[in-house]
Amino acid sequence: MPRLVTVILGLLLVESSQGCREPRSAVKPPPQSAASEITGSGAAPDTLVPEVAAMRRSLRDLLTTEESYFADSLRYTKSLRVLAHQITPYAPAAGVTVTIESVVGESWRATATDRAAPGWTCGNYVGTGVSSYVPGQKEGVPRCWKAQ
Repeated sequence: MPRLVTVILGLLLVESSQGCREPRSAVKPPPQSAASEITGSGAAPDTLVPEVAAMRRSLRDLLTTEESYFADSLRYTKSLRVLAHQITPYAPAAGVTVTIESVVGESWRATATDRAAPGWTCGNYVGTGVSSYVPGQKEGVPRCWKAQ
């Protein structure tokens, strides 16, 4: 046992003698094109539009809750009221309005909007029975766009 403690302490001393890494604030952000999944004209990274980030988060949370509901009942639901009463209750972020537009078999699609981000809409979908919102959108990945 004492040998193990000596080895661990030795590793800690070696790591600390090599100096500290740069603080997080000194780390450069990724290029703007890599910072966001928002595509199309009028696009802006989530970090510049916090309301858009809240809409995307609400759609990711909806995905988790719908999958939990599906695991219990072998179907998806269009009712946000039903999802609000799950083991992990669903509620969109403050100010975000989520609409489950359609549920078809083992598929669903939904949008999110926020009055504080006029013109912005985010959408997510699961399954092959519904279509994506934007070209190239991956299933289960919320994408956002701004109306022209």
